[in-house]
Amino acid sequence: MPLQLIQRKYQNGDLQSAFLVIAATDDHTVNETVWQEAMQEKSLINMVDDTTKSNFCNLAVIKRSQLTIAISSGGACPALVAWLRNKIETCIETDFDELLEMAAQVRIKLLSQGTRKERTSIQSWDTFNTSLLTILTEQGIDAAKQFLATALQPPP
Repeated sequence: MPLQLIQRKYQNGDLQSAFLVIAATDDHTVNETVWQEAMQEKSLINMVDDTTKSNFCNLAVIKRSQLTIAISSGGACPALVAWLRNKIETCIETDFDELLEMAAQVRIKLLSQGTRKERTSIQSWDTFNTSLLTILTEQGIDAAKQFLATALQPPP
């Protein structure tokens, strides 16, 4: 169903068959009426002025390849969440996707090794994580990618 914008005040019946509703007017009485109709329609609703009546919350989402970071204040301070999302986005370098893909390949390799698969894999993965994070923190993303490339090489 296409989205349609109707510029007028809310009217009872506007939410007929609505799947998702956001009550975000500056009038609490209108928001309450919208909430009541949304409940009758069994719609998902986010009530911005009374989050206790919401049955879902909005998240600030950062998506980079296989990495997803979701942030919410539960409606307490959306501006702070937006600020935090922007801060986190600036920390994630553009070639982080490549680093994550390489790390996934190493994980698959480690999980397939050893006779006692689970124990060997967990110990190897913990050692690998510690080393990778130390290198990433102290030497940067290029050194971390080199570490991963080495880990992907077949044993001599």
